[in-house]
Amino acid sequence: FLAKWPARIAAGSRFGEPVAHVDLFATAAAAAGAKLPGDRVIDGVDLLARARGEIAGPVHDALFWRSGHYRALRAGDWKLQVSVRPQKSWLFDLAADPTERVDLAGARPEKVAELKERLAKLESEMAKPLWPALVEGSVAIDHTLAEPLEPADEYVYWAN
Repeated sequence: FLAKWPARIAAGSRFGEPVAHVDLFATAAAAAGAKLPGDRVIDGVDLLARARGEIAGPVHDALFWRSGHYRALRAGDWKLQVSVRPQKSWLFDLAADPTERVDLAGARPEKVAELKERLAKLESEMAKPLWPALVEGSVAIDHTLAEPLEPADEYVYWAN
């Protein structure tokens, strides 16, 4: 994310911890001086104090994504991706492989199992989707949609 607010954030401020779109609501509320709702869990956190250098360390214990048949979890430097269609898991060590070129799922089955358990727990705490996907299509996981899908390419079905 990028932010410019000369009155509240010094120019050139940076922090390198992973954040997500869920943090926008909590950050905007804090910037406006609004209180977050107390009757529900808010997954996002206020990033302003981190941008000002007042708080250091991890922003989130883990980040979680899901869409249709696809799930992903980032916990520390590990990223697990799980697809039901096709049925496959990918595991990456982002510290050693930030561009996700070396799938370690076969070499680290214990880490896959640990992260799948964590993923299942997070998903059990989430609301079920309120409506079904209307369309889904194959999306290659290692190149853009502008490039044609080749038979050897790995892909997931992305529901929308």
